[in-house]
Amino acid sequence: MTKIPNISGKMCVKALAKIGYYQKRQEATNLLLERLWRSLSQTFNEDINKSNLKATVDRIISKNNKGVVVNQSKINRFNFCPNSHSKIEENEDVISDDKILIDSAQKKIKRDTIPRLMRLGLNVEQIAEALDLPIQEVRKIMS
Repeated sequence: MTKIPNISGKMCVKALAKIGYYQKRQEATNLLLERLWRSLSQTFNEDINKSNLKATVDRIISKNNKGVVVNQSKINRFNFCPNSHSKIEENEDVISDDKILIDSAQKKIKRDTIPRLMRLGLNVEQIAEALDLPIQEVRKIMS
């Protein structure tokens, strides 16, 4: 069985440098960065580089952000990093689109169910209690 020689970290670095590993890795990195800047420049229709990337993205976001109205409040900030903590997530006034859609669908189902329950002989109070709706709303739909 061949014995594997004990090689130190310094020896590995020297061996990798000797075969040009670090130079090739740097060339590959430079090529990827070149492609990234070209792609970003095409996406934003302007020359993008390391020094102007943040300013360009901030300007484009603020130009396209008109603010979002949620429960009569205007939100002027967005969290573009969903894994980071955000004060917006703590705001109880913000209602997600999913919740609004679900609530709307549930209300429609309840309204569509009222005539069926009437045909089964339930009165206004029974229907309101069964569907957890105000009596006035049930009366309005029944009329």
